[in-house]
Amino acid sequence: MAPAAPMTLGGLGAAWARRWRVIVACFALGLLASAVAMVALPSSYTATATILVSPVSPTPMPGVASAAVNMASERGVATSGEVLEAAVVRLRAGDAAGLDVPALREAVSVTVPAGSSMLHVAATTGDPKLSARWSNALAEAYLSQRSDAATVASRRIAQRLQDDVTRVTAARAAAPAVDRSLYDQQLVRLWERQQDLLTAPVDPGRIVTQAQTPARASSPGRSAFLMGGGALGLLLGAALALVQDRRHHATRHTGWIGREAARAVGYEAAAPSVGHEAAALSEPNASARRARVHQQGVSS
Repeated sequence: MAPAAPMTLGGLGAAWARRWRVIVACFALGLLASAVAMVALPSSYTATATILVSPVSPTPMPGVASAAVNMASERGVATSGEVLEAAVVRLRAGDAAGLDVPALREAVSVTVPAGSSMLHVAATTGDPKLSARWSNALAEAYLSQRSDAATVASRRIAQRLQDDVTRVTAARAAAPAVDRSLYDQQLVRLWERQQDLLTAPVDPGRIVTQAQTPARASSPGRSAFLMGGGALGLLLGAALALVQDRRHHATRHTGWIGREAARAVGYEAAAPSVGHEAAALSEPNASARRARVHQQGVSS
């Protein structure tokens, strides 16, 4: 069978015109499906808090800057179980008595804008006020965790400095008087580091934008649902109309071929009988001619 000729724009229009009922039916089904989806799927609201992350590694050495913040690691810390648990404790103190860590983890997300020291902490729930509270609670729990971690690190460094002071003091006491000035210099440097550590501010960062109660739902609105359902219905209807139209024409073409083949077979079947009839009709004439020839030979 020869391949079907490509359909032109005029052919497409004609096919859709012949199958307009299919297109209308699919369009109506698309609208109906989108209406059902609007009713079945609840609206969701997203609130976002923005955190400016600061270096918190204490540096007792004067003039030495803190290391740059690894934002990929901080993003992981913000969604860690420890921070989520702290946020749940904060929220349970309010009106979220039944909240647990898995529910909060599913509702929140943390992103890092490229090339920045910012964290966007977003929470999505079915209640706009709840989304804002959850986002702010997670942001506050994250900053609290960073502050606690910095405090623990400062205490650890302070303990090491104090151990060094104790060691140098004991060595100074056992050293000759002429060498004690060297130990005095070491003690002065250690005391300066301790002072720098005590006066160094612990700044884990701050919330530069509090999460506000969203005024609009973040899920698609009614118009978007209806437009999407109608568009999908039209596309499906147009494709289905072309398929049905092609099948209809293919069936008609196949039927025509079958009829023509049947006629051709009928002609071939009739041809032998026509030949036999012609031969039968020619038999008497041949006998008569042979008889006349024989009589002429006898008379001569």
